[in-house]
Order: sequence, then C-alpha cells, then structure tokens
Amino acid sequence: MKISWSKRTGILGIVVFIAMMIFLIINRGAFLADEDLESGKLLFFLAILSCVLCGATIVFKLEFKDKRLGMIATMIWFFLAPIISITMVEAFSAIFIYDLAPVYFLANYICYMLFMLLVFAITGHIGRAILFPNCFFYGFALCNNIVTTFRGTPFVPTDFLSIGTAANVAANYDRYIDFGIAMGTFIMIFIVITSFKIRGVRIKARKYKLFARLVSAACVVCVCALFYGTDVVPNAGIKPDFWNQLRGYNKSGSFLNFMLNTKYIHVSEPDGYDADEIEELVESLASQSDYEPTITDTEDMPNIIAVMNESYSDLTVDGEFETNVDYMEFYDSLSENAIKGNLFMPVNGAGTSNSEFEFLTGLSLSFLPSGSNVYNSYIDSEIPSLVSTLGDLGYSKTAVHPYYESGWNRSTVYPLLGFDDFISIEDMIDQDIIDQYIDSDNNVYLYESLLKQEYGEEAENMLVRRYISDSYNYEQLEEVYEEKTDDGPVFEFNVTMQNHGGYATNYYNFDEEVEITSMSKIYNLANQYLSLIKVSDEAFQELIEYYENVDEPTIVVMFGDHQPFVETAFFEELFGTSVNSLTTEQLQCRYMTPFIIWANYDIEEAQYDQLSANYLSSLLLKTAGLEMTEFNKYLLELSEQIPVIDSVGYIDKDGNYYTYNDETEYTDLLEDYEKIQYNALFDDEGRVESVFYLSDN
Repeated sequence: MKISWSKRTGILGIVVFIAMMIFLIINRGAFLADEDLESGKLLFFLAILSCVLCGATIVFKLEFKDKRLGMIATMIWFFLAPIISITMVEAFSAIFIYDLAPVYFLANYICYMLFMLLVFAITGHIGRAILFPNCFFYGFALCNNIVTTFRGTPFVPTDFLSIGTAANVAANYDRYIDFGIAMGTFIMIFIVITSFKIRGVRIKARKYKLFARLVSAACVVCVCALFYGTDVVPNAGIKPDFWNQLRGYNKSGSFLNFMLNTKYIHVSEPDGYDADEIEELVESLASQSDYEPTITDTEDMPNIIAVMNESYSDLTVDGEFETNVDYMEFYDSLSENAIKGNLFMPVNGAGTSNSEFEFLTGLSLSFLPSGSNVYNSYIDSEIPSLVSTLGDLGYSKTAVHPYYESGWNRSTVYPLLGFDDFISIEDMIDQDIIDQYIDSDNNVYLYESLLKQEYGEEAENMLVRRYISDSYNYEQLEEVYEEKTDDGPVFEFNVTMQNHGGYATNYYNFDEEVEITSMSKIYNLANQYLSLIKVSDEAFQELIEYYENVDEPTIVVMFGDHQPFVETAFFEELFGTSVNSLTTEQLQCRYMTPFIIWANYDIEEAQYDQLSANYLSSLLLKTAGLEMTEFNKYLLELSEQIPVIDSVGYIDKDGNYYTYNDETEYTDLLEDYEKIQYNALFDDEGRVESVFYLSDN
C-alpha cells in the first residue's frame, strides 16, 4: 500500500478546504452561541478538522499492490458507511451516535444499510451504493431540520402530501443555518468525496457480482417483509413514539422513526369491524339520550358563527405566570348566556386542518396514523359532518379563511364536507397584490403600501404583522351575514390567520403590549404571541358586540386550534421539567385551548373543564336546540363517559388520565368508536347513512 497525490488533486483539495473554511467562518455564529460556548468551541474545532479531512481525502490516494486488499478495504468502508450516514443525519438534530441505545443503534444501522444494499442490487456499484442513498438521507435530514424548527414537530411520511401548504407557511419564518446543518453538510461532502474515490472499485467476476447483488436484494426483501408483514419489529419495542414524535425521533433516530411511521400510513379495518353492526353500536349509546330538539321551524333557527382562532390559547394552563397587562380580558369577562371551558385539541404547535376536521366531523384523530393530515390523506369523497347536518336543516353554509385557498387542500375538501361557498384571501384581496407580495419574498412594507393604494382607509385595519387581522376577518363574516339572500339561517365557519407563527420577527405595524413579568428570563416569542392574543381578544369583543345588536337569534362559538410553538425553555420553566419528560397529565395540558359558545339570547350557562374537540359540534347543536343525527347523540353520551379523547390519550369522567396502551373499562367503548369512525370516513359503500345524516332518517 502506498499514498500518492497529483498536482491536480492537490489544487482541488486546497480549493475545497478553503471553500469549506470560508463557509465555516461566515456561519461561525451557529457554533459559538452564548448559551453553550464551551460545547460550541469543541464543535467548531471538529468542523475545522472536517475541512482538513475533506481536503486531505481529495489530495491523497491509497494504492494497493494486491487488488484483493483494495477490495477488502472497500468492503470494510461499505459496511462502515451506514455509521457515517447515521452520524450525518443525526447531526442535523444535534444527536450523536453515543446518545442512541445499542438496540436503536443496531436498528438504525440495518435501516441505512438496507438502502445501500438496494442501490447495490440495482447498480452493482459500491461507490453509487454509498453515494445515492446518502443524497436521499441528506435531503431528509435537511427537511426534518427545517420542519422541526418551523413547527416544533418532525417530518413524517404524510407531510409529503402537504408540501404546497408547507411551502406557504415556511415563507413566513426566519431561516438560518445552525451547527447541525453545517456539520451534517460537512459530513455529506466527505461521503461524496470518498464515494468518488472508490468509483472504480468493482467486483470483476460476473458470478460473484451476480451473487452479491442477489444476496443484497434478498436481504432487502426479507427485512421489508418482516417489518411490513409482521409485528416482530414493533413487538421488539422498535416503533414510533405515536404520542410524541419529536421525543421518538430524538431517542431512537430520526430517519429510522420516519421509516417506522411508513408502516402506519394505511388505515386498516379495525379488528372485528362489520358495517352491519354500526347502527347497533351507535344506538347502544344514542338510545340512552333523552335529547329532544326545541327548535324545528327553519325561521326560528339561530344563525351559527363558528370561529376557529389560529393558535388561540391561554398558556396559564401549562403553568402560572404573570404579565404586565391582561391579554384575555374580554373573554374572561363573558359569563351571561355563555358556555365556556377547556377544549383538548388533536395537535400542538401546528396542524390546523386536523383541528377543524375534529370539530366539523365529530371524528377523532386518535384513531389515525400519527402525523397524518386528514384533509390531504383521507378525504376524497363526501363525508358526513356538522355542515351536512346544518344543510339538511336549511342553513346556508360558508367557509371563510383569510389565507390561500390551496392550503391543506381546503378548496377540495370543503365541498365534500358540505360547504356551499369558500371565501379565501384571494376573494378578499386583488390577486395582483397577492402576486406582487409573494414575488417580493413577503415584503410587508410593499404589501401594506399596495393595500393602501387599492383600498384606502379600509386597509388600515387589514393587517397585523403580515396576516389578515382578526378584526378585518370578522368584518368579512358580518358581510356574509348581511348579504344573505333568503330568510333562512346562516352557518359560517371561519379559520382565522392573525396569530399564526412564527413570532421571531418584529413588525413596524404591530406594537407588542404584553410582557411576561414573573419568569426567570425574557421569552421574546412568547411575548409577541401573548400580545397577539390581546389583539385577538379585542377583535372578538367587536364581533360579539356586533351580534348583540342583531335582531335574529345568533350563536357564536369560538375556540383555538392549538397552542403556539414558542420557546421550548418557556414551557420547560412552566412545567419545571424537560418537555421530553412530561407526565401524561402535563402533556395533556399542551393540547388545551379555550372555547366559548355565546348567544345573543338566553341560554343556560355552563362550564366544561375537560372536553375534546370531537364533541364540540354536538354540544353546539344541543345548545342551539336543533335536531341532530344519531351519531351526534352517540357522541353526547360518549362524552359523559370519556370527556376527552385526543392524540395524547384519554380522560374519563372521574378525571383519570390514560394512554391508549392502558387496558381499562373504557377500552371497548373506544374500540366501538373507532369502528363507527371507520364506517363514516373510509367505508363509502358500507356507510350507514341513517346514522350520520338527517336526510336519511
């Protein structure tokens, strides 16, 4: 064995070294952060060594006199490559190999090796078998880093179906290079260099090469069959952390968890499912209901205005803190003709459409694959909902959302839920203005200037930060009500946008009035968020005052879709522990938002401390005194036994907290609910229409 080099490789190696060092120096702040300077210095030093290593790998070449030794060295490198790949991918999440338990390290190694064996079986080329999979691994790691930074939850398989929405949302966040991206990129450069170094190494003998490729393919097929066709792997404890994906990604490896999630994309029939038994299952509870509608004439039915307020929540449910001003003063003051409480949502930090799915359908995300988006994955035909129920009663049905109509596939899904009209931002603002705003990389100054030129004084109230304000949004709701063309009642479902994350950028058109005064440090993201909630509270007051002066009976229901994604340290100070160490009860707190059902006429006041979003539309129908489906009656009775069913677990009528791994007296009820949901959402041919629709009764 000897080491050689040439002038060409020497120059190329020096160029690569200098380029990497320039990149490193420009982005040195990603390593030398004030919070952990010592670790940052060590990582920065390792990054410098990476630059040296990459340059040296290009410059120098190992030559073996005995070609068999060269092949052996190449094969050793091939079987070491997955370890390098794991290091690269986990660097993006600031996780190191020694953080992984041995069983998880082995599972990761097998997962990465399978991809390399697959490419080798196809190409018969060792260099390509290392290079091509690692390009894919790098793309995944970068995507996962960005998604986790933006929304606080990792990248899961069903996110591929939400790429359009994700692109719109990502444009509103500040992007930067952290040390994970830098280190991962440097490792990827090293992998590329070494892959090209061994590009000429091949198995020459045809029979040995064919044998090696067949064995590689057989390994891939056998492991995939074992994983997707049996429960051997999950029974061994290697499965996603369904209730906290981020914890699972950090604990046992991000790419491994991504692949583990692919096993659960397809929704199979629940064990023991029989469409012929669905009506009986529903009636088992619905028959216990003594509910009778009090309003049957269309002309007496109240208008219903439903507002799902973006990221609206009271974060004191996670732990007490004080602020300089009250940020929910009006909401807290409402008591007369109001039903209020805590609503447990299916998502945290992001996933708005999943929250509206639960409210509108009465179905639960807890029975679907973790990380899935229902609107993108599962709704491709008409399904029963609150919208179809109100339509059967004679309501006009309009959805309003002051953002792009393509988001979360709403323009396709809303008609399938039963909406007659969908008013999006494209209907509120001239398309040319929207196009110019997008082309300017979301320049708020330009956006506001164009709005003022087009709409004059009306534009003064349009934006808070870069989003349509709640106040202007509610004016659109009022216009829909005022422009109704018949004497029938209206149903409006509104998803607001004002409070959407991120909260890192300061805006000239938004004054942050709220400051947290009782915590150990300043949390800028939380302060901006709470300031937005104060503005939202003021806008809600305007909406209520408008409908107080409307002659027709009207009900307004308002709730938050999920808690915001602000500083992790903020939540950890509230809970007094790491967010990865929360108890089931503490974790449930992160899924709570406020809700209120208010009427401009006399209704019985009530307080619900615990209720999940899937029950809210049935409670709304009951409050309005309207006729409801057998499924709605079933849900009302189920809520008496299990008031909370969400992504974390469930809470029973006595306030006991459970996860779905617990075998309890409620297990059978949950299994029945899952079968009923499957019939409503997936079994188009076997759906029992009379259970879910008034028109079939």
